[in-house]
Amino acid sequence: MEPACRPSVKNWVVLLREQMKEIRRLNNFYGWGLPESAFMVDIPDSIPCADNEMPLISIYLPDKDGITGEQRTFNCLWDAIRPPSRYYKWRQEWLFSNPSNLRLTPGNEHQPGIDIVAFNPNITNQSSNLLDLSLNNLRSGAYKAHSEVLMAIITFREWVRKWDGIKIPFPKLGGYQYREKRETKWEKSIYFYHWPEDNKFCLFSLPSEGVGDHWSEPIARKCLNVCSM
Repeated sequence: MEPACRPSVKNWVVLLREQMKEIRRLNNFYGWGLPESAFMVDIPDSIPCADNEMPLISIYLPDKDGITGEQRTFNCLWDAIRPPSRYYKWRQEWLFSNPSNLRLTPGNEHQPGIDIVAFNPNITNQSSNLLDLSLNNLRSGAYKAHSEVLMAIITFREWVRKWDGIKIPFPKLGGYQYREKRETKWEKSIYFYHWPEDNKFCLFSLPSEGVGDHWSEPIARKCLNVCSM
C-alpha cells in the first residue's frame, strides 16, 4: 500500500522565540532546573529545515538525586504534556522509566542542555526505500527521536490534534528501547495513540516490529546548541 499524502508540516510550526518562552514558563512551573542564563541567549528566528522538518527546541535534563538525566527528561516531559481537548492522559501502569526498563536506542545520546533540532514527524514504515532512507539519515546526522517526540507533543499542538493514524500517523518513540520486568531482551518500543472510544491519550509499549502502518517513527537532526549543563 502506498503511503497517504502527508499534509505540509509548515502548518504546525511554532516560532522558536515562542517555544523558548513556553519552555521558560514550564521550567519555572515544574522546577526543571534549567539555568536562567539559557533564556538570555539570543535565539535565531529560524533554522534551515527541509520541507518535512519543523524547528524544535528540545531539553535534556542532567542527572539529579540518583535519577538519570534520561529518566528525568522522560518523566518531566510526560508530566508537562497537555492532551487535546476531550482527552485525558493515560500511561500504561507497568510502563516504567528506570534504566532497567527504558534506555536510549544504541547510538543515540543524551547530552544535558538545550538544543535546537530539525524534527521530522512523518517517517513511516510504508517507505519503499528504507535502506536508502537510513543511509541518508546517517549522513545528515539525523537519528531516531526519543525525548524530542515528547517535546514536539508539548510544542506542536496542532500536529497532535491532527493525529488520525492515516494521513497523520501516531508517533513511535523509536529512539527508546523498552523491556518489562523479568524480560531480558530490549524488544519493545514506546508509542502514543488517541483512544477516542474512551477519550484516552495513551502512552504504552508494544513490540518494536509488526505494529502496523498507523505509526510513524519521527527523526531529529541537531542544528544548534543553546546551552550545555
